[in-house]
Amino acid sequence: MFEPFLGQIMLVPYNFAPRGWAFCHSQLLPSAPKTTLFSPVGTRFGGDGQTTFTASHWRESSPGESRA
Repeated sequence: MFEPFLGQIMLVPYNFAPRGWAFCHSQLLPSAPKTTLFSPVGTRFGGDGQTTFTASHWRESSPGESRA
């Protein structure tokens, strides 16, 4: 298995997130156990910045689509 990059987005053919991964569905994530990911992302996509942050939203996007 490979070591993923921090914040890497990966397409998977399943209806579940692999162990150690999370869906990019704008869900609130606790910042305490995910401080390594919270540091670069911060509140860019939402969250209160103290106890939660939000993952990016990619549910309706296509692979290779520009998200400027």
